Amino acid sequence: MLSIAARLIERRIMDRGKYRGLPVDSKGNIAQMVLPDNSAGNRPFVHGAMFKAQGKIYIIPHDATLEDVDGEWGLFGFIEVCPDTVGQYTGLKDKNGTEIYEGDMFEVVYTDTPDGFVVMGKERDVRIVTGVVVCKFTGFYVEHKHPLTNELRYTNLYNFLENPKEIIGTIHDKEKP
Repeated sequence: MLSIAARLIERRIMDRGKYRGLPVDSKGNIAQMVLPDNSAGNRPFVHGAMFKAQGKIYIIPHDATLEDVDGEWGLFGFIEVCPDTVGQYTGLKDKNGTEIYEGDMFEVVYTDTPDGFVVMGKERDVRIVTGVVVCKFTGFYVEHKHPLTNELRYTNLYNFLENPKEIIGTIHDKEKP
């Protein structure tokens, strides 16, 4: 017997990747959910496969079930999420073993060298900017601005993580529900 996810993938209704998003209430606003284990105080994301239907986006957690209720089959456990908060899993983890998704933020360290500022050098003046994980150019990158020129730069996420780094938040942490 096929799992729910396998059936939806087979019908091309659901994306095969792993995603996360912030749940919405019945009015489409980001739900104000607080979980006891959320020590950082950030709103909890739901994780699973992404499903699009009737102009809405849902995350189907891995524990979703297909059940028979009063003779009608229904999918239980899928959660509508705010489309602007959906991020795909990159397949990589930070130094603490936390999965990295689009929209996660890192500190990008620039150091002053004789040739100008470079990412992760080991000379003189240090400047730190915030970088955000984005999907661009058919891959995942850390998007950040050069500390002096404000020029937008992209560093390949895999190369960026050669030196262990820690997620410092998401682009959604500062949004008000």
